[in-house]
Amino acid sequence: MLIDKGKLPVLKVGRKTIIRRDTLEKFMTINEGKDLLEIDTVNEVQ
Repeated sequence: MLIDKGKLPVLKVGRKTIIRRDTLEKFMTINEGKDLLEIDTVNEVQ
């Protein structure tokens, strides 16, 4: 759901979806303490 809304960028390689480690760490730092189920309050990674 976060990927579909563009909040978490990914790489598509064939049928695989790859999330870079540094991107995921940055995403978690930016959104620390937030409810990730509330999509409108989640900040996207640039």
